[in-house]
Amino acid sequence: MVHFHSNPIILRKYFPTSMLPVGYGGEIPDIKTPKTGSDA
Repeated sequence: MVHFHSNPIILRKYFPTSMLPVGYGGEIPDIKTPKTGSDA
């Protein structure tokens, strides 16, 4: 059983970033990667 208070680097080996909380390296859709194209 993997606990979410474990090392985030270890958690990323078992879970895709889309499943993890933001504090553990999870993704923030449409906020982290805005569709404005300003970061292109």
